Amino acid sequence: MKITQLLITGICATITLSMTASAQGPGNGKGKKGGQGKGCPKCQKCQCQRSSQFIKKFDKDGDGKLSDEERKAARKQFSSMKKAIHDKMLKRFDTDNDGKLNDSERKTMHETLKKEHQEIRAAVLKKFDANGNGKIDENEHDGIREWV
Repeated sequence: MKITQLLITGICATITLSMTASAQGPGNGKGKKGGQGKGCPKCQKCQCQRSSQFIKKFDKDGDGKLSDEERKAARKQFSSMKKAIHDKMLKRFDTDNDGKLNDSERKTMHETLKKEHQEIRAAVLKKFDANGNGKIDENEHDGIREWV
């Protein structure tokens, strides 16, 4: 159960971090596109909803945009989330207790997380793939978003 919670936390953190870039809007004129994330076309609606939820969470003055101060607060929260995930990974995979992951520990971590990700994906498909086509369609995707 702890593994599942850790993976879900990691996935949510990744999604949230991607929303940070999306919420920042167009790039800075230096060749970076900022908030113009790729993503699958079917998920554009979902990504738009997540971005709007993200902005609402950190937009303290309610102007629909993130000011520098609001963006700073978001980054601070994500930084602490990232550190918490890092610490959990160290606790779980740092077998020699030296405070860092060596190549062997990192390989074990990647293999373990990949396997767990596949297991979670299979479980999600089993639970939410209502039409049994082996894919998560737009209507089924809504159920997953509510569940997460």
